[in-house]
Amino acid sequence: MPSQKYTELTSAVYKILDFFPEEEPLKNKAKEKALAILENLVLVSLPDNPHPNTQKNRAASQALKDIEVLESYLSLGRKREWVDGMNLMILLKEYGQIKKEIEPIAKLVILETEQAKEPVKTKLEKPVDNNVDKVVEKSELLLLSERQNKILEILKIQTKAQVADFKKVLPEVTKRTLRRDLDVLLKIGKVERIGEWNQIFYQLSGVDSSVANPKPIAGQSGQNNAGEGRTLLMS
Repeated sequence: MPSQKYTELTSAVYKILDFFPEEEPLKNKAKEKALAILENLVLVSLPDNPHPNTQKNRAASQALKDIEVLESYLSLGRKREWVDGMNLMILLKEYGQIKKEIEPIAKLVILETEQAKEPVKTKLEKPVDNNVDKVVEKSELLLLSERQNKILEILKIQTKAQVADFKKVLPEVTKRTLRRDLDVLLKIGKVERIGEWNQIFYQLSGVDSSVANPKPIAGQSGQNNAGEGRTLLMS
């Protein structure tokens, strides 16, 4: 059952958070966010009603937002060496799969919002058509592909990376495709490009490039003070 899977994943998050310092405010915030995600995912997994279920669509949309926030909390814990890199990669992979599953449901909220605005916009004729095109384009960009989400997950751990670094983690993807994905992420403001020529790096938007030092992706380095011997086994 999906609800059992979500419960086990939430339990795994709690185990990870046990390594956060007790006095750290982020610890309780992350737990609350994990519970909110669980509640919305259980609602999404309920059997379909005969009529369109707006509540389920909104729950999926909120779950996507909350997962992004929780991933940021956990990544911050990794940078402070409270979280084992391998454990974090396992959780990010599981949440990435869930996001892929519920994105089509969450997308219905965007469509409902656009449809609700249509009667007001149709009176403006051509100018409205242009605005609608921009809204649709933006909403499509918000729903990232699994590969693009993977790129963001890598940058949350490694801070900044080159195309060759992404290629090592995604060997089945061509460099041309990776550059195209990075261009999309640049366009919607998810990442920034720094450097020039053969020293071009990518990093998450808002990161101070003067202090952002590349970190090894989980599994590529054996120097991890916080997580040696604590690899999480998810059943």
